[in-house]
Amino acid sequence: MLSYDEAIERALDAFHSAHPTETLPAWFKSGAFREDTVSRLGKIQVRYYAQPALPLAPNQKWIETNKGPIVQEVDPISGETRVVISRDAPKNITLFRVEVDPVSGDTSVIEDRDISAIADQEIETPKHIVT
Repeated sequence: MLSYDEAIERALDAFHSAHPTETLPAWFKSGAFREDTVSRLGKIQVRYYAQPALPLAPNQKWIETNKGPIVQEVDPISGETRVVISRDAPKNITLFRVEVDPVSGDTSVIEDRDISAIADQEIETPKHIVT
């Protein structure tokens, strides 16, 4: 029987075997996310995903803050500047999903997208930081 940490390690090994770090595109570091879950059957799943790019409105721009990059918006009437807390993102893109059975130790890749075929402009990442 594998511990949770051992199962996660196997899942990460499966990801790195399919996608060695040196082959990952530049957007992966800031645009991909990892999600770990346990299914009702006790299997541990690890999923890497990204959000499709959303164009900025004409009154919006990326800015760098001490907390990291954010989207700032200028009200066209008042000229007031505010932080955009949420934008309506389309369904995220699953890049890789693997499942580990902690009882048997079996590792199964459920989904594996060609990450290198996804262009930077297709993924939501801070693109044009204004300082």
